[in-house]
Amino acid sequence: MQRKITTLITAIGICFAASGGAAAQSSEAEARIAELQAEIERLRHRTKVSEAVVRRGTPANISRTTISVFIPENASNIKISVYMKNEPWGGHQNPPKPNTDDLGTSHYLECPTGSGECPIGWAKVGSTSSVSLPNGRTKISATFANWAHRNDRTGKLQVEYQLD
Repeated sequence: MQRKITTLITAIGICFAASGGAAAQSSEAEARIAELQAEIERLRHRTKVSEAVVRRGTPANISRTTISVFIPENASNIKISVYMKNEPWGGHQNPPKPNTDDLGTSHYLECPTGSGECPIGWAKVGSTSSVSLPNGRTKISATFANWAHRNDRTGKLQVEYQLD
């Protein structure tokens, strides 16, 4: 990826040098430079997503699942988001039973981390953790909890970051 960014930066320099002529050439070169700069920004921004089933539980026997993603050591501007959604009633059966319960949405809803229930109810996400690994990568994790006795849930951990 670094090689591609270097190539794009070189292309910007070539466009800039080539724009030293007429105004029409200058505006064409400026447009191309803007395109190349946008491509560099797109290459620098990344998203990692991991999902897992959080089995049904009860208030006395809460089901928990830890979900993790790994990001490179040169990641910065890290934004962590967590989501949960209901699975069809009957959980991950094959084929799943139709959703005949009243637990609401089967679309992802963003959850707070650390405290407070998820908007889908009977579920929450603990605080996120970050661990630097010997290979230079960083492991980001969150523990998803479910105490709805009728539904499995799916938890999703999404990490957005920028490469320097």
